[in-house]
Order: sequence, then structure tokens, then C-alpha cells
Amino acid sequence: MEEKMCELEVYRQQREKKELHIRLERERPHITKMREIMREQIIDENSVNNTMKKEWEPIASSGVLENDIPDPQDQVAIRDVLTRHYSEISDLYKWFSAVNSGCVEEVGGAYQVLCC
Repeated sequence: MEEKMCELEVYRQQREKKELHIRLERERPHITKMREIMREQIIDENSVNNTMKKEWEPIASSGVLENDIPDPQDQVAIRDVLTRHYSEISDLYKWFSAVNSGCVEEVGGAYQVLCC
């Protein structure tokens, strides 16, 4: 009985993978078109990695990182997390910079960034 349940589960997983593959192939032209339309808004991973590499060098060479986090594996883990969330961190930095410069105003319960 348990063997049949395992077979059924394997079959279900294979079927789901096949259906996903078929759906992806069917939607590929739409995905390509949307990527083309949103090209400027899509984050380029190579650009993020290169930027993060440049920004990480002064941090790593300052000695502060080694003092606070002596384990090299932990340092790599921190760099990986920062790289993975680089665009979100960058957006937060821009937002709070705008708030602190007086370029954000609350209008009707929503915040708007004014031109600065």
C-alpha cells in the first residue's frame, strides 16, 4: 500500500513538472515580450554583482569587518545576503534619503516623492 502511494506521488510530481514545462513553453513569447517592455526596470544581476563587489572592497579592506565578524565564512554569508537584497537596500536608502531631505510629503494618507 505504501509503495503504491509513493508511486502515485512520483507520478503526480512528474505530471506537474511536465504541465509546468508545457505552460512555460506556451507562455515564453509573452514572457519575452514583457521582458522587452520592462527591460529598463528589470534588475541586471551582473550589474548588481559588479556594483556590490566594488562596494564590498572598502568594507573588507577597512578591517572593521574582521574586528566585528572574525569568521570568514560569516563574512561571505553577509556579503551574499547583501548582494541578494542589494536592490531592496538601495531602494530603501533612496527612500530614506528623500524623506530626510524633505522631498517626501504625505498627501491623503499616502506618501509622495516630490521632485528634488
